[in-house]
Amino acid sequence: MRAVGKYIFIKKSTTPEISESGFEFSEKETNDMRAHRATVLSVGHEVVGINIGDDVYYDKARSFEQIIDGKLVTITREIDIMAILPCEEDEPSRVAIVPPC
Repeated sequence: MRAVGKYIFIKKSTTPEISESGFEFSEKETNDMRAHRATVLSVGHEVVGINIGDDVYYDKARSFEQIIDGKLVTITREIDIMAILPCEEDEPSRVAIVPPC
């Protein structure tokens, strides 16, 4: 399975969202939020700055789910990625925010 063009295949995160103060959001509260966290599985050849394995926040209202090779995959476009989260080994200054086109 490989994304093409500006499309990105992602897998939704199952890790609960926790606020800075330690409050854990319920699944319903998380589903009500427009931005969801996911891990990038595949990127199209026109996508710049987003790599396989990146943790991202994406606009759930502008994405859709599809079963590909027996796996449920969320498909979105590069423009609908709101933020790329830093890896643990990355410095905080290396957080990349994808600007709107």
